[in-house]
This record gives sequence, structure tokens and C-alpha cells, in this order.
Amino acid sequence: MAQFIHLNRIYEVDAENSELDPCYLSKQKLAPIIEEMHGKEALFAFENKFDLFFPNNYKDLFGLFLHHLTTIFDWVDVAEPGTAKRHERDETAFGFIAITLSMLTSVESDDDEDEDDNIVNRLSKEFCEKCCEDTTCPQVRIRAIMVLFNMFRPDYELRYEAFEYIVQCAEKTNQFGMLVPYLEYLPDWILDWELDAERKRDLYMRMRNNMIKIGNREKAHEYLKCHVELFKGEPVSVLSAPEVVKAAMELVVDAVKVPLILQVDDILCLDAVKQLRTHADQSGQIFTLLEIFRSGSLDDLKKFTASHSATMKQYEIDPEICMAKLRLLTIASLCQGQPEIPLATVATALQVSDTEVETWIVRALSQGVVDGRIDQIRKVVQVKSALQRQFGKPQWEFLNSRIDTWIQNIKGLQESFKNAQPGRVAN
Repeated sequence: MAQFIHLNRIYEVDAENSELDPCYLSKQKLAPIIEEMHGKEALFAFENKFDLFFPNNYKDLFGLFLHHLTTIFDWVDVAEPGTAKRHERDETAFGFIAITLSMLTSVESDDDEDEDDNIVNRLSKEFCEKCCEDTTCPQVRIRAIMVLFNMFRPDYELRYEAFEYIVQCAEKTNQFGMLVPYLEYLPDWILDWELDAERKRDLYMRMRNNMIKIGNREKAHEYLKCHVELFKGEPVSVLSAPEVVKAAMELVVDAVKVPLILQVDDILCLDAVKQLRTHADQSGQIFTLLEIFRSGSLDDLKKFTASHSATMKQYEIDPEICMAKLRLLTIASLCQGQPEIPLATVATALQVSDTEVETWIVRALSQGVVDGRIDQIRKVVQVKSALQRQFGKPQWEFLNSRIDTWIQNIKGLQESFKNAQPGRVAN
């Protein structure tokens, strides 16, 4: 059988208790809906087929219920969205669908276990396609495929296909926002699915495009970064392909334009992004701009914007946003490794007045660029830690020296404890 979470048969029905079987109860709910939507003749045909298949032929019984799935959706759609009646019908439909899907755990061929998988795969795909064929009752349709998704074990191949159907249905019905809370598990799911690099790239780009549609630019940037990371180690011929250059460019432009994206060192280390440096066109210019955010100054940015205003305009890069981001990063550089720093020093570096500097420092504190506080009496910033704009060899050496100092301090404390005399009271 297919890799269901629950493999035990859930239908052990005897003749005396058949009316308590979930399928029978589901049939009792579906029958009046069929009559309401299609009339008595359709109801009579449905009941005859049900009696023919129940309780032993779950494969054809599933097919019968699947045939009437459109009837359920149409019945729900008759009720006005947002009303109590619509909510009640949504839940009735969802309950019916959950019971219908549970029948897949009891689908068996006569003597071939592999054939069981084939039957389940075919019926599951037919169910997903039925859910995706229209846009009515979008939430019910998406939740229905989610039930199927959760029925399979994480590493079962059909789980990935079910996820693709969920995304397809969400895209078609403009309900992608429903999926966002669950996408935090996507990296784990991808590991379970053992996708090749190409399918991973396609999936991450698809997630990115959908995040853009719902206005979530930060998440869109994260997925685009995952997509570009997957070109690590590829030859120049691949990195120079138009679609790869386009993705790398979009990633760099995102990193420049999105106000909350401040850390860019890891982006500049990506193979596809580094390849942009070799381009003499606007790709190389945008790469240079991102390098300024990693290690450049405000004067560097001013020179760039003056020399490449056409490029900035083409990619809709706001110079003011760039200047604001670089001011925050400049504060991070000033505070790096310093216990405190005078406000006047910060004002000079930011090229702002003494009255403006506190506003910029408060902004840096609120965005996590710096952890510390302003001492207004002494007119200094007391620093606990600061964002690291880049992490190369000098930063590793600095970190190593700090760790060595901590180790020596701990050893000194240990020696002090060893030398202390028990019972002795210090003067």
C-alpha cells in the first residue's frame, strides 16, 4: 500500500453495523445534496451505484464520491460568501471530503501490492485535478488537497505532487496567502522529497513569484536567494545563461531596494552573483553598488549615483533609500568592536547635523543594527554589539582573539578558585 501515516484499515464493517460506517454516513449527507442540485433521477442513480460498491469495493466507491465532488463545490457556492450558511456548507463539504479521502487507506487490488500504489496514485491525482479545475469554494478546495498531503508519509513521492497541486490551486484561486504559515516547513519537506537541483530551483522561483504577488517582498527575496544559491559550483557556461543572470540581477536589486535587507555579504559570495562582476554592462554596475553596501562609504555611494543615474532609474532604485540603508550600515561599522562612541563622531560619519544623529541611532537600535543605548548626558552611544557588514579573514581573526581572551579569563578564574583556602574570609 501507499505510504500513509495510518496504514491500518479504518473500515471494519459487519452487516449489523454498516449504517455506522463513515462512508455510509457520508452517503447520507451527500444524497440530499445530489437531489437538491440534480433531482431525484440523479439521486436514484447514485444510490444504486453506492449499494453496488458498499461495503467491499472502496476503489469504485471512492470514484463514485469523486464524481460528485463538483456537485459538492457547486452546492457550497450557492450560499453567499461570508454568511453563516456558507460557513456551515464549507464545513459540511470539508467533512465529506475528509471521509472520502480516508477511503484511500482501504483501496486494495486483488493480489498485487504494487498495483495498490498505482491505484492510489491515480485516484489521488484525479482528486487533485478535480479540486484544481475551478475557482469556486477556494478555501475548501485547498484544504481538501492539504488533507491528502498530510495523509502520506513525508518521503512518499506523491506528497511532493500533492504540494504542487496545493500551490496550483492557491495560485488559480488567488489564495496563496493561505499557504504562507505552512511554508516555514518547506526546507524540511524538500529534504524529504529528495528533489534534484533543477526541481528545487523551479520550486523556489515559484514561491518567490507568488510572494511578490501577495506583496511579501522580504520572503520573496529569501526564496530568490535560495534559488540563486543552487547554482553553486556550476560552470561559467551555466552562470552566464540569460535566466541565471536575470535571477542573480533580481536578487542583487532586491538586496539594494528592500529597506529591511542590510546584510549583503552572503549574497556577494554566491557564484551566480560573483559572475555579474565580469559583465561590462549594467549587471556589473549593480554588483558594484552592492559592494558599496558591504564595505563602502557614503561618499562612494554619492559617486556611484552621480555616475550611474540611468542604471538607478532603470531598476527603480531610490537613491534616498540607498542613502538611508548605508547610514545604518555606517553606524554598524563605527560601533564594531567599540564599547562606546561619541554622538559627534557618528554625526560626522553620517554627514548629518548633531540634532539629526540621535534619530538615526534610534532607528539603528530599533532595526537591530546595533544593540546598546544612548547616554544623553555624556552624549555617547554605549554599544553591546553591532551588525557585521562583512565577515572575512580580519573578522575571523578578531573573533579568534576575543575567544582567546575569554579562555584566558576563564583559566584565571579557575586558578583563583584552586588557590583559594577553604574557610578563609577575605579581608
